[in-house]
Amino acid sequence: MPTMQTTTPNPHPDLPVRSTALTLTGSLNISLQLAGEYGSPKWGFEALRDHLRAHQQLPEPMSAAQVLTAQSSLLSTMLLAEEGLLEDPYGLLSLDALDAALADLTPGPSGVRA
Repeated sequence: MPTMQTTTPNPHPDLPVRSTALTLTGSLNISLQLAGEYGSPKWGFEALRDHLRAHQQLPEPMSAAQVLTAQSSLLSTMLLAEEGLLEDPYGLLSLDALDAALADLTPGPSGVRA
């Protein structure tokens, strides 16, 4: 499998990125690329990615379907990152960034509530 490339820009190359919205956007781009290659449905990924691009933040509140879409994208991207199959020069899709974004989307005291 070829290495996947992110298309989400880093806001400033000298600043560490800790943004759930940026990490999720990059992850959704990977999921959309894979869905396109394998003929899987893309509309959930596209809708959430388009919202993030337009508003630069997560939907408020997130529906259960949006949370599941985001979580599945992040988990899939984590598997690719663990195998070293991602080119991620900005660290947006590092395991730490993906894990933090997943934690932000997990229902609980600090995560989102669907």
